[in-house]
Amino acid sequence: MNEDLDVKAFAEKLKKLTSENEVERRFKVFISHNSKDDAIACQLRKLLVVIPEMDVILDVCSFKVGEPLQERIAEGIKGCDCFVVFLTKNAEKSVWVNQEIGVAINAGIKIIPIVEDGVRLGLLEGRKYISLENGGAIMDAFRTICDYRTKYENEW
Repeated sequence: MNEDLDVKAFAEKLKKLTSENEVERRFKVFISHNSKDDAIACQLRKLLVVIPEMDVILDVCSFKVGEPLQERIAEGIKGCDCFVVFLTKNAEKSVWVNQEIGVAINAGIKIIPIVEDGVRLGLLEGRKYISLENGGAIMDAFRTICDYRTKYENEW
């Protein structure tokens, strides 16, 4: 009978140690945009950050003054599960946005383009996208990310 108690106590201790040391898996979203489009990028971020276990990387909220941006951005993209890019007339001229798209493509990250009418897709040519002209573009992006997260979690 003493042995039974010891086994149960050991199992409880092991369970507690396992749960304490277990790394929580968080779904990470990187939002790429031109700084002139901060308002719309922040709208999407506000929706996403309320979801438990979701991390959102958006430069205006995620990086501190003095940090090496190029390195931090590349790390953020390579470590994310989903890359959202706002392709606007402002972003079309941005060297940063195009570099970020290239990093995401090379890393094999799921890309969700949100595109303003008249803007070329460039490296994302041939991919399905969400039209920014659609009044519900932010909600469409939110639903797409949530659907992808659910699918992704089922694979964990």
